Amino acid sequence: MGLFTIFAESSAFLLFFGIVSYLCFMKRDYQSIAQIVSGSFFGVTLEFMNVQVMQTYTYSPEFFIQLGSPPDNIPICIGLCWGLIIYACMKVSNKVINIPEWSRPILDGFLALTIDLSMDTIAIRLDGGFWTWIGIPIETSPTLNSFFGVNYGNFVGWFFVVLIFSAMLRLEEKGIKNKFDVPLILSVLYFLIIPFLSYLPLFLSFHILPLPVYILIDILSIYDSNIPTGLMGLLILAYVMILASMTLLVVFSQSKPIVEKDTDLLPPIIFTFFHLSYFGFYLAGGLISKAPLILLLGIFMITIDVFINLMTLNTKKLSIVMKNSKNMQ
Repeated sequence: MGLFTIFAESSAFLLFFGIVSYLCFMKRDYQSIAQIVSGSFFGVTLEFMNVQVMQTYTYSPEFFIQLGSPPDNIPICIGLCWGLIIYACMKVSNKVINIPEWSRPILDGFLALTIDLSMDTIAIRLDGGFWTWIGIPIETSPTLNSFFGVNYGNFVGWFFVVLIFSAMLRLEEKGIKNKFDVPLILSVLYFLIIPFLSYLPLFLSFHILPLPVYILIDILSIYDSNIPTGLMGLLILAYVMILASMTLLVVFSQSKPIVEKDTDLLPPIIFTFFHLSYFGFYLAGGLISKAPLILLLGIFMITIDVFINLMTLNTKKLSIVMKNSKNMQ
């Protein structure tokens, strides 16, 4: 068994159950637990679609707890990571006040990419690859075909998955729950069906928003029939990122957002866990000599997330809370 695979899987389970236990027994925050569990279930079903239906990649057979058997196996820990990342992104964007509620899922999508951009480039290089992209070789630098060996479409997928699912969760949290006196059983039922309700808007997003890029590719193909296969994904990624960035810039310029700080350490813990785990994998696996540019990418993404989480963390109040808790002991 691969050491990196074992550590990644076991630590993901420990983080998941640690955070859920804390929310359950210490915070009594059952709403957040429901969001994490629902997001994790969505992650598992999403991986099932990618592996068995879309057949874009295959997972390593070295994971212990998984659904199915290779090459169609789905590691459960991957789904748990989806739930934790979506939860952390939502908690961070919720601290940005004075912006329209509909714009928060866009911000969630960008926050998730700060984790995925560095994490995926490392994961495909460990123990023969935590997963292997079908038809895409591992590259030591970004090319027209891939981003260090990762399909450009993967990042488009990450952005839309987090955007759509966080929007569906916010519909329950800010819309249904606040406007209607919904029985508990119906709220639970909604969380159970969100993963399936999310697939329709997700499907529409993948097929409608990139239409201008498809039209551009059709025009270019008149003059050049040898367009690289990865260029489509790269153009769609650039188009989506520009469109989303411009939308947020307009929203922020009009709303003048304010960051509301608190002492919630769970988002920084989740962000730090993924960054430090895979940064440690990168160093321990000797990848710095094989793909040195990933080091710069990882440092850049870590810096962004440290800055964002420090902006949303009330360090003075946190130090007082921690001091009081020590005195009580």
